[in-house]
Amino acid sequence: MGRADDMSYIGEYMNIASSGHIEEENIYPASLILGAIITLALDITANNTSFIVPVLFSFIFITGTYVYSKKIIQNSYITSLVIPSSFIMYLGVYNFLNVPHAFFFAYMPLFLYVFHSYIDDKNKFPFSLIFILIILLIPFTHPFIVYFVTVYCFVHIFFNTSFLSRFNKFGIAKMNWTVLSILFVSYTSWFLYQGRLLSVLVRDVYNYINDIGRGATSDRTVEKIASINFEFNDYLQLLSIFYGRYVFPTIIIIIGFAYIFFKKKEHKYTYIKKYYPIIILYIICIFTQVILMFNPVITHQPDRLMHLNFVVYGQIPLFAISLYVIFLEKQKSFYKIINVCLILLAIWTFSLFAAFDSPNVYRTNSALTYNEIEGMDWLLKSQEEYPIPIGMVSEQSFRYPDILGLSKEKMIHKKIIDHFGYNATITNFSEVYFDSKLNEYNHGYLVITTLGELLYQEIPGYNRIERFKKKDFEKIRNDHSTNKIYDSLNIEIFVVNKL
Repeated sequence: MGRADDMSYIGEYMNIASSGHIEEENIYPASLILGAIITLALDITANNTSFIVPVLFSFIFITGTYVYSKKIIQNSYITSLVIPSSFIMYLGVYNFLNVPHAFFFAYMPLFLYVFHSYIDDKNKFPFSLIFILIILLIPFTHPFIVYFVTVYCFVHIFFNTSFLSRFNKFGIAKMNWTVLSILFVSYTSWFLYQGRLLSVLVRDVYNYINDIGRGATSDRTVEKIASINFEFNDYLQLLSIFYGRYVFPTIIIIIGFAYIFFKKKEHKYTYIKKYYPIIILYIICIFTQVILMFNPVITHQPDRLMHLNFVVYGQIPLFAISLYVIFLEKQKSFYKIINVCLILLAIWTFSLFAAFDSPNVYRTNSALTYNEIEGMDWLLKSQEEYPIPIGMVSEQSFRYPDILGLSKEKMIHKKIIDHFGYNATITNFSEVYFDSKLNEYNHGYLVITTLGELLYQEIPGYNRIERFKKKDFEKIRNDHSTNKIYDSLNIEIFVVNKL
């Protein structure tokens, strides 16, 4: 079971399954409802559901990519290469977390299949009905998914307008404005359903305006990398292991299309013309990814946007095409098949390393231990007065009420500053703990987990930032303003007294 968002969403599985109620703050509840349904249908605990749902969406991704590629490519040899390619490019640690945007990112290839089936077979009622139902569902998945679907639909409409139709040499399927109208109606219903957005609309707009000055996600990415002081070998390791499943297939794609270009008399543009839809999909996905990374208005965590990689929707079939063209088109000998298998195995190996948290990919083990849950459960349920201020080193303490089924109003999240605030003049932790926000309280709590203590000491990349050192934890344990009240494997809890 993972930390942070994983904790919140698992808590929502439990909440919806037990009460049938969706919290007001859950503005995209589709995956939460699905998790609750699985929990009830299989009569299992929510944390077990958290293992099932990512696996379910992983197979949805592979199945969707296969049926979409089969519909467009119509070559059994190439589509057979799509299946292992899907496993390779989807094999990343982020895609197995319980987060809505990762789930519905995996769902999009199936959407593309239904999308093109709807366009190609307009007279077939089943696909029309399925497509409309999917469009109505989209706004309840995640804003990034709404953005992708809107861009994709708009491109198909835009290039088939009377003004641009003569330039449409790429065979982009024609759509009318009905689909976008349905999406707009669905989005509006979602917006009205989520009444909280209406009440804080002015504040959200103000926050967005302030965020513009903070820079785009790409700027924040550069800042974070600069703070780590990467060397050349670090960049090489990150690109080859963490992003190798994208980088190496891209190299194969470039080689494949160079091969087609130089052999164009033999191919007679067969592949280029036949696979225009995939090339267009690839370009659209690159465009959406660039906008997400470089726009200064809507920003997000860099690692999430880099792994919410829409580009793979086009990259997987193009990679399969390139492998086929380079190695198997003329002769499917045992030797060439072995070459293809070795390439797939090599890239899969790099992807496998990135699928696990390790120093190789500058990530800590995200597993949440039973002892940590027990410790926080004891702390939150043993207090008679609420709310209580709780600070946690390198953790998101405000997530624990979700996983424990408690109200967030029971606690105040206190951010712990670097080195616990100790410097030449401050030797007492309570001086920095009780700021203006907590001035009325006589005591609060500090939680230190094993992960929080070792994160900035042992993990490559983190230790270069030097937020906390070993001596800082020695000081906090000897500080006369703190007293340890709970000690278990993986977690310690201190009461902080106001002096």
